[in-house]
Amino acid sequence: MHITPILILDGQDVSRYFVSCHSEQTGNSSKDPGKYDLVLANVGGRFTGAFAPKNVQELNEEEMDLLNTEGPVNFRTAPKKKVSLKIRTTKQGCEGSSSREIQIFSGEIQKAEADELYLKIEGSCTEGGMTSRINPRIYPKEIPISTAVNDLLDDFGYTGARHVLPYNDEFVDVNTELDRAIDFDTAMYYLSCLAQSIYFFDENDEFWFVPATDFRGFSNLTGNVLRGSNATNMVGYCNHVDVFGTLNDGEQVHERKTHNLIHAWAEPDNDWEIQSYGLLKAPPVVLPNADMKKCQEVADKLLEWYRQYKDVPTVKVAGKAPGLLSKVAYRPWNGSIPPIKCDGVEEAEMAPIMGLVTRRIVDISADGGFVSSLDVTTNFLGVNKPEADQDVMNFYSRWQEAINLDPAIVNKYPGVLFV
Repeated sequence: MHITPILILDGQDVSRYFVSCHSEQTGNSSKDPGKYDLVLANVGGRFTGAFAPKNVQELNEEEMDLLNTEGPVNFRTAPKKKVSLKIRTTKQGCEGSSSREIQIFSGEIQKAEADELYLKIEGSCTEGGMTSRINPRIYPKEIPISTAVNDLLDDFGYTGARHVLPYNDEFVDVNTELDRAIDFDTAMYYLSCLAQSIYFFDENDEFWFVPATDFRGFSNLTGNVLRGSNATNMVGYCNHVDVFGTLNDGEQVHERKTHNLIHAWAEPDNDWEIQSYGLLKAPPVVLPNADMKKCQEVADKLLEWYRQYKDVPTVKVAGKAPGLLSKVAYRPWNGSIPPIKCDGVEEAEMAPIMGLVTRRIVDISADGGFVSSLDVTTNFLGVNKPEADQDVMNFYSRWQEAINLDPAIVNKYPGVLFV
């Protein structure tokens, strides 16, 4: 695989100066917003002095205004410079070649340092600047939450693309006040809790305020997983394990409607763990030619293995960077579980892990290549799940026109079958 960076800095293509990149993005508002670190080669002092907020003449003119004008003077700084990074991956084989472009991030420059060798840039998505105090507002109950979200974005001055589709669009209180001494980020988090939704800025610096569902496409990561033997952390915390015996008909065990098989299962021997964390099922495991005793032994050991971690699965992949809130699937050991016996005749089978990407860390360099670390949420503890199919249909019917007209929503109606 050949990797080519496409780096646009303040409207100029500076790809040939690219050295390395570290990017972190999250759909979890309790963690830091999207941020990145860039390193560029400062050949011949190409970037020295390129990020001064204003030129000397502008600074002198405003300094004269400060000296000659009574009262406050509007002393403005220049707008922050924009930067975006894409990666073009090219694959070549005996039968042909293919290429695709992957958006890594888009954002603003917060800090830039240039020396004789390198230009080092620190920046963030738009959310990184949401630290100023909001304009006080009071919203009556009949005003939808989406209006309040758009008001905050307008007051902040955000002009990019918005995808505001909250799961709950109604205020509970008669009058909801946003008049405390809080910043824009805190106010947005408060509204997201009321709306049972999450918010984030994606790799294109577009704003999303939506429930945790797979609006943004699907990626199969099997075959691209690094250190695939670290299956504990790749599966994450689970409190229910299913292990099945012989499977002779060739069907996938996780796709079966019924199981006329040997079946063993294991759950914690306490009454609080499932109540606290919810029922989190591990991918089912199939053991060929195993009896009930063997299946139960494996189920008990797997349960204790998965209970070591109280976090979401984390997987590291090469050559791919799925976007936030996109659906992914992968198999531990890249689909090749170690054989049950030393002769390698019998092999176990594990169903894929599926979930949504809630955090991604991308590293690109000549030494490490193109690697992404993904947090994959398989159960949404922070978002209220719909209690019935009717709730799902109500959400899609309310936002049907907006979803149909939004080109950024790849999977329009996940889990809905039209008949």
